[in-house]
Amino acid sequence: MCTGSELRARRGIASASTNSKGGDMITRQGNSGLPRVLAGFASIATFAVALGGCVGEGEPGYESGTESTEQALTSFNSGAWDNSMTPQILGPSALTTCFLTRVAGKFSGGGEYVQVAREFGNWVLKGGTQQASYISASALCIGDESTTPVPISWSKGQPSKFLQHDGSCFLTRVVGKFAGGGESVLISQDANRDWYLSGSTQTPETIGASATCVARAPISSSSDWAVSGWDWRIASDGHPATKACFLQGIKGAFQGSGEQVYTSHGSTTNYWHLSGFSNSSQGNYTIGATASCLGGADSMH
Repeated sequence: MCTGSELRARRGIASASTNSKGGDMITRQGNSGLPRVLAGFASIATFAVALGGCVGEGEPGYESGTESTEQALTSFNSGAWDNSMTPQILGPSALTTCFLTRVAGKFSGGGEYVQVAREFGNWVLKGGTQQASYISASALCIGDESTTPVPISWSKGQPSKFLQHDGSCFLTRVVGKFAGGGESVLISQDANRDWYLSGSTQTPETIGASATCVARAPISSSSDWAVSGWDWRIASDGHPATKACFLQGIKGAFQGSGEQVYTSHGSTTNYWHLSGFSNSSQGNYTIGATASCLGGADSMH
C-alpha cells in the first residue's frame, strides 16, 4: 500500500493529459482545491500518471487470477471537462466507444451530472450543475464498437437494469446528489455472466447513471469498494497503449472538498491504478469506486 506521505504527494492529481496545441500538461486550481485538468485530444500514453510504487500484486484490488488474453486496444482519445468549460469533443463516434475514467467534485444539489455521449457524429464529454460548485470528469475512448448503441439508464426507484450477457459494461453518465446517505451506482455481473446497472440511496433526492457495453470481456477488475486515500493496482501493462481501465461504480459523499475517483496508467509502475481521495477539512468523506480493464495480454517489459 502507499505510505501516508506517498498518498499526500499524489493528492491533487486527477489525471494527466496533454494540451492539443502544445503537448504540455496544464492544470489550474479550482475554488474547491481540486485541480482542473484541461485536456484536448490525447493518446493513452499521455493520459498516464506517475503514481509511483504503491500496492503490490496479491493485495486488494489487483486480481491477477482474472487477467486473460485479449486483443490489444486501439484508437485511444481522451479528454477532461469541468463546469467552467463548454462540452469537449473527444472524436468521431463511428466504430469507437467512450467511457468515464474520472468523476470529481460536488454532487449535492440533485441536478449535477457528468456524461460522455454521442452527439452529431462525435463523442462529447459534458456535464452540468445547478450551483457554483466545481464538478469535473474525464473519459477515454477505444476502437471497439458499442453493443448497446443507446445507453441504458437507471435512476432511483427503478429495479436493476439488464445491460447484456458477457462482454463488458462501463459508466457513461453519473447524476444526482451524492451526500453520504448510502448513495451508489454500480455495474455488476451475476453468476450467469449477465451485466446489470443498479444503485441505492437513503435520501429523497434523485441519483442515477447510464452505461454502455462492448463485446470484449474484461481482463482484470477491482473486486471490492475502496475508500478515501487509496490506490489500487488493477492491471499490469508495460505498454500503456494495449490496455485501459474504466469506472463501473461510484459511491459516497462527493461534497466538493477534492472528492474524486479515477483510473490512470502509472508511467513509473507499469500498472493501471484505481484511485480516490477527499481533501475535506472535516474528516475524509467516505467515497469509493470499482473498475475493470480491457485490452491485450499481460506484457510486463
